Amino acid sequence: TTFGVKGTTIDSVSKAKLNTSISVLNAKDSVLQKFTYSNENGAFAVSGLPAGKYFLLITYPQYEDKIRPFTLGGAQPVVDIGNINMNFVGNQLAEVKIKGPVQEIKIKGDTLEFNAKAYVVQPNAKVEDLLKQIPGIQIDKNGKITMNGEAVPKVLVDGEEFFGDDPTLVTQNLRADMVSSVQIYDKKSDQAAFTGIDDGQKTKTINVKLKEDKKRGYFGKVMGGVGTDDYYESQLIYNKFTAKNKFSVYGTMATDGKVGLGLADNTKIGASSNNVQISDGGGVVIISSGDDDLDSFDGNYNGNGLPVARAGGAHYDGKIKKDATLNVNYKIGSLEVTGNQNIFNQITIPGTQQDRTTNRTFDNYQFRQKADVTYQTKLDTSSNLKLGADYTAKHQTLASSAITTIVGETGNLLSRETKRTNGDIEQKAFNISALYTKKFKKPNRTFSWNVSESYTENDTKAYLYDDIYSPAKTPTDSITDQYKPITARSSSFNSNMTYSEPLAKYFAVQFNYGLGILNGTSDKPSFDKSGTGKYDVFNSTYSNNFKVDQLTNQFGGVFNYKKGKVLINFGARASVVDLDQVERYNGRSFKRSFVNWSPQARYQYQPSSTKVIYFNYSGYMTQPNMDQLQPVPVNTNPLDIVIGNPDLKASFSHSFTAIYQTQQIISRQSFSVNGNFNFTENPIASRTTIDPASGKTVTQSVNITGNTPFNYSVGANIRRRITGTEIDAGINASTSGSVGFGYINGALNQTTQNSYNVGLQMQTAKVKKYELGFRVGPSYSFNRYSVTPNQNNNAAGANVNARGVLYLPGKFILSSDVNYNHSGKTQSIDAIDITNLNASLSKTFLKEDNLKLSLLGNNLLNANPTLNRRVTTTGITQNSYNTILRYFMFSVTWDFTKFGTTAAKN
Repeated sequence: TTFGVKGTTIDSVSKAKLNTSISVLNAKDSVLQKFTYSNENGAFAVSGLPAGKYFLLITYPQYEDKIRPFTLGGAQPVVDIGNINMNFVGNQLAEVKIKGPVQEIKIKGDTLEFNAKAYVVQPNAKVEDLLKQIPGIQIDKNGKITMNGEAVPKVLVDGEEFFGDDPTLVTQNLRADMVSSVQIYDKKSDQAAFTGIDDGQKTKTINVKLKEDKKRGYFGKVMGGVGTDDYYESQLIYNKFTAKNKFSVYGTMATDGKVGLGLADNTKIGASSNNVQISDGGGVVIISSGDDDLDSFDGNYNGNGLPVARAGGAHYDGKIKKDATLNVNYKIGSLEVTGNQNIFNQITIPGTQQDRTTNRTFDNYQFRQKADVTYQTKLDTSSNLKLGADYTAKHQTLASSAITTIVGETGNLLSRETKRTNGDIEQKAFNISALYTKKFKKPNRTFSWNVSESYTENDTKAYLYDDIYSPAKTPTDSITDQYKPITARSSSFNSNMTYSEPLAKYFAVQFNYGLGILNGTSDKPSFDKSGTGKYDVFNSTYSNNFKVDQLTNQFGGVFNYKKGKVLINFGARASVVDLDQVERYNGRSFKRSFVNWSPQARYQYQPSSTKVIYFNYSGYMTQPNMDQLQPVPVNTNPLDIVIGNPDLKASFSHSFTAIYQTQQIISRQSFSVNGNFNFTENPIASRTTIDPASGKTVTQSVNITGNTPFNYSVGANIRRRITGTEIDAGINASTSGSVGFGYINGALNQTTQNSYNVGLQMQTAKVKKYELGFRVGPSYSFNRYSVTPNQNNNAAGANVNARGVLYLPGKFILSSDVNYNHSGKTQSIDAIDITNLNASLSKTFLKEDNLKLSLLGNNLLNANPTLNRRVTTTGITQNSYNTILRYFMFSVTWDFTKFGTTAAKN
């Protein structure tokens, strides 16, 4: 038996009949059941509905949305709603609070799409302010974005790059009121996106979709601020958008932590100054290492030390002809960070305990330029070509000095190290790529070919001074004073061809073949100081000159089944790698051949547009790198020596993921639960020997048999609008744990860690009235070691975040935020309590409130947020830096904007 509903929609004042849109939604989960339009007389009728509870949603342009609950069942086959009065709001629509439901989230496969209308956007707010309201997203003070704890390195605008891959230049540049929706998904590779078949390559991505009426016009910001203790900040941003083109420029200068440098671009050239890294698709081979202070600065500011930053750039994206687009970016910037660091390590080994304390000062500088261009064109109706190129140049000067002391259980001195390093580094990287895609006449038959070439070079002039004093029975004083230049070159060619063929209506297969050719050299001589005071004595022990050639052949096949609500994907890849390495100073050669296997499988079931369930499996091999197999002698860290193990074998890891997500439109309720489990066969672990007399460590990588390390995490999150209010509340709970293994002074140590977290959050906002929100969450962690079962490093923790903005009379705005972190006392280390409080008072001017004067008080309690500690396999490490503390700043900000069809024409 089926039922129906009918009614008539009219204007509430004139009683005119309205031709409205009619939607019937399930009351339970807000899933759309039927859709129709009322006729010219305003009448509508919907039939063929099963018994149950429903919502009727009526919409019409320039009228308030209306929602009516109704129930079907019993003796009455058709429910007559009667006349539904629609309230006209006309041009005042933006000023009226719509009471009808706003669909906050849509789930499209593994893509979450958040409707910007569901969130409160204050005047002149930026995209970052909008993202902070989306469930699961967190943004730290440096603009780094995470989604449910996973880093989001890429933010797009309408699916295109904006200033390359620097997320902050989107989130802190574009206006929130320009946004139509925000999509969050795992971005597939270009080839996978084209074929529709998953190849396992994914990047967590946010795509900001703009409103149509915000794609034409110009907007920007001018800001300048002067503070106490010589703090300052200035910004200039200009954007001009037309129907076919986007153009943007920006410039920043600051000492308050606003660095304006690309967070992701630095990884393109590699953070390390000494390493040549080679990826073969299944592992990483490292020619030579340099685990010293020259590796510790990656060109980013992470809150450690005091920064001076200058940056600028330009962006163009547009359609240059009918079937071709061009995306061009240029960025230039410098960053200097000076500071000091304190590291405390409490090392527990069977029978004794050692405390290692390091006090370090550093002065690091980087100047960087980067340019990239992407050209896409449609060759014909079935084929496309995408060309890309980028060039990066970096210059770094690094200087560090440190004093490390190691004391025994009774406080007796075991060793004291005085160390100084400095270096001058020039790095360059050039990459080009081409992607050709072709669709054949037969549906779902495709071919794509991706080709890339990369070249990097590194020239370093580095100096090392190290003095270790050991007051043993016979006191020793070991001094190293050397000049260590580095010359490294690397070129890499990669080709990957993919062919997909439909085997049946719902079943397809994809095959791929990849070829990789890599050639690299790394010359690292060491020179001792002679009696003349010059570094002209060649030290053969600590010198190396490597040449490496690597050939990779990759074969893969993936099967894909998609029918209705079900998607099944499974396959595997195999990489056959031949490695030939020669140490040219002594003529020693090292050859190795191996195969990397990478299986994958995925199941997805999407019963409705607001509900999805999926399971994912991936397996991958980890090959030992050159340092683990046969490291050359390295004396940059004499207190921590690494030796090789030529018998080391590859490990194999299994990763499982399960996710369930659902959302109800009417109640604005969302619920998600996710779980991850990983374990490793034949794991590679460390065998560490700690000298009880001096505190020096010797580490070797070994395979552990008979023991399987694993880790897991489970989390759940529920969020909904509290009935009768405009308060959004959420509760999340999570647990994670791991079991790891390693040898300490010959004893197998099993490290077991478990943590439990609960969080409660609430937020509410009203335009030009207030914005309030908080999050509070306790936690507890358990840490156990089999070699020291009596040591208790369990600790409770808590985190509280609160933020409030009040819009006062006279266009004054008062805002404040506080962050409190508590790490409980353990058997070894006292509790840590850090409270960071900020506040500001602002006044806006002009009709659109786009001129603002502000007084900011930063870190009013003068807390040091860098103080942290973590548990390691050998004990506890506590770390802290000097950082930006309390200061006051007065600033002036002018936001300008003009949109519309007349604001900007082609």
